[in-house]
Amino acid sequence: MKVAHILLVHKNPLQVERLVHSMRHPDSTFFLHVDLKTDITPYLYLKDQPSVYFIDKRVKVYWGGFSQVTAILNSMQHIINLEAKFDYINLISGQDYPIKPLDSFFKYLEANPNKCFIEFCLPGDKWMVEAQRKLTTYHFVDMAFKGRFFLERIFNGLLPKRKIPGNYTIVGRATWFTIDPSAAQYLLNCFEKPDPFINFFKYCWGSDEILFHTLLYNSPYKEKNGQQQSALHRLGTRQSPTTNFHN
Repeated sequence: MKVAHILLVHKNPLQVERLVHSMRHPDSTFFLHVDLKTDITPYLYLKDQPSVYFIDKRVKVYWGGFSQVTAILNSMQHIINLEAKFDYINLISGQDYPIKPLDSFFKYLEANPNKCFIEFCLPGDKWMVEAQRKLTTYHFVDMAFKGRFFLERIFNGLLPKRKIPGNYTIVGRATWFTIDPSAAQYLLNCFEKPDPFINFFKYCWGSDEILFHTLLYNSPYKEKNGQQQSALHRLGTRQSPTTNFHN
């Protein structure tokens, strides 16, 4: 059961090193995406650590911006392109930390094969209701220029509420997930061609908390392998077991 861990990091190299040590396992490999706004030099010593690699295609990540989605996509593509094959891709942040023995994480994956693990709330849930403002108004998070908030106010004051294109059931919650390579490739394929639905999220706040979840929920991975359920079970990080995909 080989797992590729994606770590999205932007500060505290020593904390990242501690995180890697805490999650070290014979079947774990670590891939660090260091925010392009961050000097990568203090992190480079981690290359000397066993099974630690860096994502080459770095991006400037802004909290709540579509840039977070791009960083995740670049990291997954990096892993998919490797000759080495993995059973799962596990996405965490540099501020996560294990709260249970890592063996329990691997045992859980082994006991629940061919499943994807991602947290989400269904339409009507309080979290989704509160998230509507992130979707129906313009947010220029990745446009790091003076006056951005003033421009947002103009757009949102003069233009009608934004409407999500397509016929998707919108779900979402925490960004972090554990999925198999086939699900990762499915997500990558979704971004290969221009898509009004995906382009819509470039001007939302917190796209990373909704877009991947919604694409998977509205795909065959919602009920992967027939009767099997999909769930988030973050045994390796600060997250706790949460909502299942419903069959």
